[in-house]
Amino acid sequence: EMGFGNHTTRGSRGTGDPHGRDGGTVPTTVEEQQWCLDQAHYYCNRGNALEEAGKVDAAIRAYRAAITYHAEYPDAHYNLGIALKNRGHVAEAIREYRKTVELKPDHADA
Repeated sequence: EMGFGNHTTRGSRGTGDPHGRDGGTVPTTVEEQQWCLDQAHYYCNRGNALEEAGKVDAAIRAYRAAITYHAEYPDAHYNLGIALKNRGHVAEAIREYRKTVELKPDHADA
């Protein structure tokens, strides 16, 4: 298990969440896992763009979506920590920084 979120995959989406995160199955095939990684990267990059545009709350939602798709994605945790800190949520930010270091002890910025 690589820390993928508990959500439905591209081919088996339920009728709830438009992103397929409505309590479905954990991805089991290499293709499903790759799709989850791709989604995590997309949402992390989207969060970066939103934060650069000054839309910090939207960036926080995007980083959390990235983590939903891949819970062990250190950059998403780190970027979420920065955004949370920028919103004054210091305790939550520290938790995300710690998660970053737990996942990637040699993370250059954490």
